[in-house]
Amino acid sequence: MRGSLAPSAWTYWGLPGIERTYFKFEEVSSIPQDAKIISASLTLYGVSSAVHPPQGNSFYPGSPYNSFGTNETWLKRVTGNWDETTITWSNKPGATDLNKVALPASTSQWNFDVADIDVTKLVRDMVANGENYGFCLEMQQEQDYRSIVFGGSRSTDSTKRPKLVVEYEEH
Repeated sequence: MRGSLAPSAWTYWGLPGIERTYFKFEEVSSIPQDAKIISASLTLYGVSSAVHPPQGNSFYPGSPYNSFGTNETWLKRVTGNWDETTITWSNKPGATDLNKVALPASTSQWNFDVADIDVTKLVRDMVANGENYGFCLEMQQEQDYRSIVFGGSRSTDSTKRPKLVVEYEEH
C-alpha cells in the first residue's frame, strides 16, 4: 500500500486519466479457509492537504468541482494477484462487482473518514476462496474531476492508516 489511497478521474496535462487504488491486508490470508466469518469492518481515514492529490476530495460544500458530480466510490474485491511495485493500468487485476460496497461522497476537502464499512461479505469471499488479493477503490462515475483521498499503509501519520477488524470462529 502507498502513502495514500486516492482513486480519481482527472485530467493530467490536458489528457483524461483514471486512477484506481488497490490495497490488501496480508493478515486475512492467515484466517483458516473453513472459519466462520462473523463480521468484518473497514475504516478509511481522510488525510490533510500535505498528501497527494493537491485538490483533495473533489466533492464538499463550496468545492469548485461540485458541478462535475459527486465522488461516491466502490469498494470491490480484487480477483487476481498483483504487486504494488509493478501494477499499472495495463496489468491491473480484475475486481468483481459481487458484494461490492458503496462508499458515500465526501463532505469535506480534507480529513474525510469513512468508518466501520461493512465488508463482511467481501472478506467471507476472500477466505472461502482462499484468495486474498485485497480490495480495489474506484469512482462510481469515472468521469473528470472526481477524487477522494484516504491514508494508506505507509501514511506518515500512523493514525490515518486503513484498519480492518475481522471477527471469526474457527471450526
